[in-house]
Amino acid sequence: TIPSEIGQLKLLEELHLENNQLTGTIPSEIGRSRQVKWLHLESNQLTGTIPPEIGRLGQAETLSLHNNQLTGTIPSEIFRSGTHFLDLQNNQLTGNLDPIICGYSRSVDEVYADCAGDPPKIICSCCHECPEA
Repeated sequence: TIPSEIGQLKLLEELHLENNQLTGTIPSEIGRSRQVKWLHLESNQLTGTIPPEIGRLGQAETLSLHNNQLTGTIPSEIFRSGTHFLDLQNNQLTGNLDPIICGYSRSVDEVYADCAGDPPKIICSCCHECPEA
């Protein structure tokens, strides 16, 4: 489990918790760690939704959340963080990213999502990779 106290780490720039079999949710308090540039939570067993507070990571260059069990829609706030690389593949996320990022791709250079399939779980005409479900 990622503790809510993670938000108290005000000077944290990199958080690498990938491949640790972590369970539970991403705490909303993570948005308080505003200096984070690289957030790697991939390949765990995280559940629940992506907290909108993740958009407060104003320095975030990389958000890697793939290979978890995240659900719900992708919060538009995630794109306020200035993220250049976003990987959301292999989760249970749904929604339409086109109005959020395809028109605003000023900062997002690479987006990976579950946008293949019929029907796709995520609609994203500007995603860089859409793996087969």
